Amino acid sequence: MTPMFLRRKAQKLSHDMPDAIDLIGLDGGDEELKIALEYFLLYEPQKQIPVLNPDSLAADAQRAQEHGNPLMARVDYEIAAKVELYNQHKDKVKQYILAADSLTENEGYREMHAALLSKLDRALESAKNYYAELQAREDSGKPSSPT
Repeated sequence: MTPMFLRRKAQKLSHDMPDAIDLIGLDGGDEELKIALEYFLLYEPQKQIPVLNPDSLAADAQRAQEHGNPLMARVDYEIAAKVELYNQHKDKVKQYILAADSLTENEGYREMHAALLSKLDRALESAKNYYAELQAREDSGKPSSPT
């Protein structure tokens, strides 16, 4: 099971992306998708994914759900979706977002889930571009944030 402090750190890192919109090329128009991607993109995937133990996230979510902890289950499913978005696994992203959505009544999360699901192909393409740009910056020695 992924420790809670690592889950919180992963979520915090995904929110600390002031330039994410610039990197994914969504600088105008689709506010819903921008918000969803700011939440679902990882800031440092090469560092985050290994500590998140992605192979066990779905099982951890199911176990949390079985033990009556829908919040933990939702978080695990969302983190699994983030990893699969990075991996470009469309069916898995959809599966985990649907599972997470079934566990929340929070309108904000439901809106993010709906935006991502309804524009999944565009979200995958944006994520691919974002992660390619992060990798290019890392390869060139530039900081991830162009600020």
